[in-house]
Amino acid sequence: MAELVKERSRPISLAAGELLALRQWRWDAEKLQESAELDYDSQHKENGSPPSYYSISVFAMARGDDEQVPELIERLTTHVLAKRSSAHMMLITESELSAGGFTLIKHEPPEHHYDIPVGTDRRGLRVEDLANAFGLDEKIRMPR
Repeated sequence: MAELVKERSRPISLAAGELLALRQWRWDAEKLQESAELDYDSQHKENGSPPSYYSISVFAMARGDDEQVPELIERLTTHVLAKRSSAHMMLITESELSAGGFTLIKHEPPEHHYDIPVGTDRRGLRVEDLANAFGLDEKIRMPR
């Protein structure tokens, strides 16, 4: 998994206990807008009431005390690939999201699933900001 760390354009700096999030392809603003709207509408239909925010789904896990970043990436990608298939992914730390004004909110099931809230008004979602935080040039090939 060390090669996945090298494929990322930014080095991964992650403290023990900090979350590392994985988003599967695509993460451009247009796709994020579409995903946020579909998820919001789906939750509204399922629950009978609208969610309190629009969000983008990611999987995330915290780095263990003695865990190296490549080990965490292997644990995270193995978990995600057991649930969904994708050719590409991007990785972002909790600190990087926080620096962009975003938070991770645990929203299970499925296990290790998180929301990144992007707003409450469909017309003013912060999808462009989130796409920039994700890094539009980030495109790491998922391990097979």
